[in-house]
Amino acid sequence: MKRIKNLHNPTPKLENYLRKHGNNGTWKRFKRNTAAKEELVNKLIEIQRGLCGYCETKLSNDNYQVEHFIPQSDPKRGQNLSLNCTNLIACCSGGLQPNTKQLSCGQAKADKICTIDPREVPALPSLMRVLPNGEIEPNKANCECMGIDSSKVSEGIEILKLNVKRLQDERRRHWNSLNGDGNKQLSLEMIEKFARTQLLPNDDGNLNRFFTTSRSYFSSVGENILKEDPNVWI
Repeated sequence: MKRIKNLHNPTPKLENYLRKHGNNGTWKRFKRNTAAKEELVNKLIEIQRGLCGYCETKLSNDNYQVEHFIPQSDPKRGQNLSLNCTNLIACCSGGLQPNTKQLSCGQAKADKICTIDPREVPALPSLMRVLPNGEIEPNKANCECMGIDSSKVSEGIEILKLNVKRLQDERRRHWNSLNGDGNKQLSLEMIEKFARTQLLPNDDGNLNRFFTTSRSYFSSVGENILKEDPNVWI
């Protein structure tokens, strides 16, 4: 999980819906308007640089959903925040496509409130790290540095099921692709150049999938790149 931007203002069609229906508006009715929902989703995907807000897989036409960080079922805040743009995240289908029992992200989270919010985690340093086997875990040193309880990060990983075998295998394969035989003999200059292609947005403004895996792989080389202004990767 990486830091993502928050959607601070409603998209035009959402704003029109809220103006028309006020407190009587519901997410269920809003999303029936395909064009309005598509506009909202596209904006969320844009500010998240094309990645799921939780597991960092690529979002596509057949692999996305709008996630309510505070669930709609929450008795105190759910319904009041169901159309609040600051409560919305674009995330993957969580393992529903293809059909699998290894649910993750919003599908695994369901009615729970996650202990970590990708809009609020620090951009630098990363609170999580990925191991060569694809397992994701808290970076305890960075958590301590930022005064954040690493157990909350562990709990968030568990709530979102970010270590289901499906995701761990994909991250491991991604790590191995970065660690290919041809890359082991690269000079520091070439490693930095390669890291930029993996960690910075491409021409369409999107990032490569499994950003945190690449970040962990490149280690200090990658962190130095991410510290550069402007921080276009957020």
